[in-house]
Order: sequence, then C-alpha cells, then structure tokens
Amino acid sequence: GDPLVRRAALEALALRGGADAVEAVVFALGDEEFGVRVAAARALGRMQDPAGASLGVDPLLDFVSRGTDLALVAEAVRALGEAGSARAVPMLRGQVRDGAPVVAVAAVEAVARITSPERVDALLEGIWHEDSEVVKAALQRLADEDDPRVRPHLTACLDHDAWGVRRLAADLLGRRGGEGVTARLKTRLGREAEPLVREAIQRALVAIETDAAGIHRTTTAPPMRGGPEGA
Repeated sequence: GDPLVRRAALEALALRGGADAVEAVVFALGDEEFGVRVAAARALGRMQDPAGASLGVDPLLDFVSRGTDLALVAEAVRALGEAGSARAVPMLRGQVRDGAPVVAVAAVEAVARITSPERVDALLEGIWHEDSEVVKAALQRLADEDDPRVRPHLTACLDHDAWGVRRLAADLLGRRGGEGVTARLKTRLGREAEPLVREAIQRALVAIETDAAGIHRTTTAPPMRGGPEGA
C-alpha cells in the first residue's frame, strides 16, 4: 500500500531483470501514484535479459504511442534513450519533429544517447519544430556530432525567428568554426537588431579568429630567443 515500497520494488525488478519481471513493471505504468508510474517507465529502460539485451523497448514504444499524460510519456521517451536500442529511433524521430514540446525535448535527449546511423537525421528533425526550446535542444546535441550536415544547419539557424535560437547558433558556430562561417556571421551581424544576439556573434567571431591565430602561431612561430614568446 505504500508508494515508496512500490517504487523500491520496481527499482529492484529493474536490477533483477528477466522477462518474467517485465509484466509486473508494465502493470505499474497504470499505478495511481505518478511517482510510481515514473519509476516503472525508468525501470523498463534499464531492464535487460542475461545477454544484456534490452527488455523494455517494446512496452515503452507501445506506451509512448498510446500515452496521454505528456509528463509520463516524456519519462518513457527518456527511458528509451537509456535502453539504447536503435529500434526506437524511428519513433523518436517522429516525436522530435512533431511531439509536444516536453516530449520532443525528451526525444532529442534520448536520440542523442543511441548509437544509430539515423541519429543525426533524427536530431535534424528538431530544427523544424515550432517550439524554440526543442530547436535549441536539437542544436545543442547536433553541435557534438561529427557530420558535414551539421554546420549548414547551424548557419541556417542564424536566421531563425526566435532570437534565443539565433544566439545559440552563433555561440555553437564560434566553437565549431569551419569554412564560410566567419563570412556568414558577419553578414548576420550586419542586419541583427537583438543586442544579445549581436554579442553572441561578436563572441563567435573573436573565438574563430583567436583559434585561427593560435593555429598560425603553432605552425609558423620562429624559434624562441631568450625566454618564452610574450613573456
């Protein structure tokens, strides 16, 4: 009868794993206490068979497709990220693109944790979401990806309607750099009216120029005479 005991039981079942425990955890997704339902979703994300394969992917996918409680659906989506199965990526991609903001952000976080050839494609869907918080979440994760498609999408976001997205895109481009980025930032600076975005663009330009100067010094600096250069 105590919700804390039920939550503890779910955590124990998650550690124990095994197909025989999945049914009990799925049943707890309908518990009267929200905290217990969350514990059930998280348990499904951690449950494995003796070979280490995830046991909770199918129940979680089914729950996300039918769920109406957005907060709990978001928890189930995050659990899919913890499960780490590439089978979840197609469904998560749809949530990144069209899901309610709280679910779409969770889907971005989940996709970023999964090793899959479709991961970058799924994250790119977030750039087209109508909610700027989803767009920013996708940009943050994309900035860590070593993929040639990322930079053009970051630069395109310099023209996003939301100034917060434009500012983040500028900061991320300052860290990433690359061919054509400086010119694109300067073009945006010439027509940007939002002070915080202008500051971000200026920071990015300084970061890129400093990085380029550092590379130049490393490769072409003359031999030191006496003490260290600049001492």
